[in-house]
Amino acid sequence: LARLGEQSERLLASGVDTTRLIEQLADRITDVERTARQYAVLGTPNQARIYQDRRNALLATMEALTTREDVPSVNPALQELRVLLDRISGLQRGVERVRTALLALTVAIVVAALLAALAFARLVSRPVRQITASIDALGRAELDRPVRISGPRDLQAIGASLDWLRLRIRDLEAQKSSFVRHMSHELKSPLANIRAGIELLREEAGEDAGWRETAGIVERNAARLQRQID
Repeated sequence: LARLGEQSERLLASGVDTTRLIEQLADRITDVERTARQYAVLGTPNQARIYQDRRNALLATMEALTTREDVPSVNPALQELRVLLDRISGLQRGVERVRTALLALTVAIVVAALLAALAFARLVSRPVRQITASIDALGRAELDRPVRISGPRDLQAIGASLDWLRLRIRDLEAQKSSFVRHMSHELKSPLANIRAGIELLREEAGEDAGWRETAGIVERNAARLQRQID
């Protein structure tokens, strides 16, 4: 009876410990599931560490239950739970690999975009400088040098338009110069006759002060006209 009583006490204590471990196992399974869901949403390194700590605590509880001889029927369930935890770990490693690949892809895209921007800027900057220099040359009336713009077709088209403008301005300048020469020639011929008429007027006027004053007025205006023609 004494041995039976001791055995009953041991069985009771073992049952209590087993019950406590099973309740602890249920709580830690819930913690691991909740932490895994949070990590799936947030994905932060701190959340990953919390998940790993709670997973280790769950594994320790499972190991303690495995060593219990009074509940051998729980071992298959614990083995299935280990398989599920290993699968979660595999998914976690897969997620980390995908994140690393996405980060590398993002860096590659950013670098490629920067290189493309630099190449485009270099491709466009030279034609823009050429366009600016050509416009400055047009402003200084340097019309003999053709406008040639390298680079994309749109900028080459702008260069062709500037060259057309250069030729147009040169034609207008030539027409203006021709007009001025003809007008100067046309004005100088009657002006020469006016000057000759002034000399005759002076000779005819003799000592007459009125006529001499008139001749002086005409001569001064003829000189003024000559200066304007020049």
